Amino acid sequence: MQLKSLRLGAMTLACAVLLAGAPPAPRAAAQAADDPAISSLSEAERLRIQRAVLELVWGIRDFREREIRDLRSGYTSSAAREYLDSQIAWIEEIERGDPRVMYETALRLRVGDGLPQHRRAALAWFENAGDHGVPEGHYAAVLMLLDEPDNFLNRIMVEDLLKRAARKGVAAAQRDLGMRLIAAGPQSGGSYRAYHWLLLAQANGADVDTDALTEAGASLSAEERLAVGLKISLAVGKSVSTNWPHDWDTGE
Repeated sequence: MQLKSLRLGAMTLACAVLLAGAPPAPRAAAQAADDPAISSLSEAERLRIQRAVLELVWGIRDFREREIRDLRSGYTSSAAREYLDSQIAWIEEIERGDPRVMYETALRLRVGDGLPQHRRAALAWFENAGDHGVPEGHYAAVLMLLDEPDNFLNRIMVEDLLKRAARKGVAAAQRDLGMRLIAAGPQSGGSYRAYHWLLLAQANGADVDTDALTEAGASLSAEERLAVGLKISLAVGKSVSTNWPHDWDTGE
């Protein structure tokens, strides 16, 4: 299930500052900053417009044009309308551009670093970045959702995004997915998958609890563990050990 399919507004984003070291800001944002009419707006007015456009990020893209028309009708001054249009143009340029910029912008929106803090917009853009080649975006969205109040929809989205990040090679997501499968208990039938994800996370450099890895493989045969290890060795291009810790083997 795509997180974006659960949203109810249109999809735009307003922000004028990127992370230090990020790719240059799109032209629309730079031009807006130099526009004499726009510069006459107060900081409070700019912030209101930014927040209004950020609300459009959370939603289904098909509603964008209608929502933008509603926004424009709410601003009467030419300066405000020019600023609103510049923000929309800047957003559209980001959406067509480098997904890394989208991800970095979401990082700032998450905490309000130089931009209005807007967690829902950050969440939407993390997922969008993940969908377009920055898998860390999916995992960042998971971490955000885990900070939100727990509910059924939240759990569905976490599970979906975690799997997508793990499948795209994010080691931390692979580890977390394996730990979730262990926590579900043997009745879930996830021991094989838990062992697979934990071993893969370890091979990809994640710090994996050895006891958890042992627990995940406890119900598997030596042949099953070997099969998993060989599969992962081929995937990551290096040898993966499937031997148990010495004290487990000897019973000491």
